[in-house]
Amino acid sequence: MKAAGFRASMLWLHTWSSLILGWLLFAVFLTGTLVFFREEITYWMEPELHQSVPADNSAEIAVQYLTEHAPLAQEWRIELPDDRHRTLDVRWRNPGDESRRGGPVQTLDASTGEALSARETAGANFLYRFHFELYGMPREVGRTLVGIATMLMLIGLITGIIIHKNIFKDFFSFRTQKSQRGFLDAHAFTAVFALPFHLMITFSGLVLLAGTLVFWNNEPRERHGGGAGRPVVQVAPTNFQSPPLQAIISHAEQHWGQPVASVQVSEPGRVGSEITVSPTEGNRFSNGRGGGKQLVYDGQGNLVEDVATRSAPNAIAAVANSLVILHQAKFSGPILRWLLFISGVLGTAMVATGLIFWVRKRKKQQQSQFGYELVNAVNLASIAGLMIATSAYFWASRLLPVGLEARPEKEIGIFFSVWLLCLLHAGVWRHRSGWIQQLGLLSVLLILMPLVDTLTSPTSLFAAISSGDWQRIGFDGVSLFAGLAFAATAVFLSQVKVKRVGDFAQLAKGLFAKNEAKA
Repeated sequence: MKAAGFRASMLWLHTWSSLILGWLLFAVFLTGTLVFFREEITYWMEPELHQSVPADNSAEIAVQYLTEHAPLAQEWRIELPDDRHRTLDVRWRNPGDESRRGGPVQTLDASTGEALSARETAGANFLYRFHFELYGMPREVGRTLVGIATMLMLIGLITGIIIHKNIFKDFFSFRTQKSQRGFLDAHAFTAVFALPFHLMITFSGLVLLAGTLVFWNNEPRERHGGGAGRPVVQVAPTNFQSPPLQAIISHAEQHWGQPVASVQVSEPGRVGSEITVSPTEGNRFSNGRGGGKQLVYDGQGNLVEDVATRSAPNAIAAVANSLVILHQAKFSGPILRWLLFISGVLGTAMVATGLIFWVRKRKKQQQSQFGYELVNAVNLASIAGLMIATSAYFWASRLLPVGLEARPEKEIGIFFSVWLLCLLHAGVWRHRSGWIQQLGLLSVLLILMPLVDTLTSPTSLFAAISSGDWQRIGFDGVSLFAGLAFAATAVFLSQVKVKRVGDFAQLAKGLFAKNEAKA
């Protein structure tokens, strides 16, 4: 009896902790899942960069550009192309510039050295910030709300494990005959299949936002100046030789067994010049956040020092920093990143099916009541509407005029405007017909995404395939697959058997049926 009472209390806690901020959790999961491919999404939204093709001599191309445009610089920094970045980025620090990330920066075609200028766009950074800060409200308030939602998510996971005593048995039972039970099985399946990921991403996210919840210790940090700085010395450099740089990169890659990501040259071409190379972000758990490794060479290419960068000050900080790196997936290669993305999709589906199950379970008892109808409408707008708004945001990045003033803000404005329209639509068509209409629109936006890409990029998708541009191919492929999946869902909900082309007219007619009796 006591066990039954405990499980009942866990059921109550699971239900209400999940519903109260379930809509926010869906947005957090969806945007967080997308930003596993943050660089790739931003790259897709900047088509001017699509012509760049990585080359074996990208380092020499960078040195040639810097020698011509920044001969008196105190420091050069070169970001080499890799499997996530196809462009060549160079930055230099002029004499007397002591800012942390100061100096001009230029993006180059990695094979020709041509200077590239990308359009202004909020890119995936908007989704990243929305994921843990929310947009349009004070930063600390947004972070606190997301922190509370994350805590409730962790409570929901733990109580869900407790109340579903047959959770692993039910994992192999997917019953679609009854829609209510089908949503519960889908909720259990998506929860169990990626349960380790859900626990990891929720707990690590809570660690990331823990400071916002400890409101009594939220004192502002002091900012200290950078000191007097180094004396400005302008000396005409000798000709910097690029062959040693390529040899240095080859030696470093052989030494680490992984690609070099960046090269930093201090006092280029002058006496005392040093060249520091850093690898990609993989294998960063050993030293925690900010940790890693570097090799330092002199101007002639001789290895001077094998060093590790700043490590965590103690074991507790190291564990916390490792959780941060784990949450942000900075350590992962392509295969693991895709597995994390798929797990994030399952987590997003877990939240969505839980929200839908909540209203389906209460349909007979509470239908037509204001609270129930409100939850129905918000469910539709928070799930399908948010995905429509995100798709419209991607379209806006390509279709808005390139020279438009405050262009990033206009993209974000379209995101929220479309989301608001979806909410207004859900207020009228909030049952089955509303889901069919919004999922139908979502599928059209996603299926046409590859077409928008190839029509608004200087290089077609065929050129992307031939040059191995997997960032674009992956984005368009996922959009097409998701669009077909949502189209199939809309067809399934419409209960129309599409056997001939002519039947699509019947389906289109059913999309805007106003009869809610069958919902």
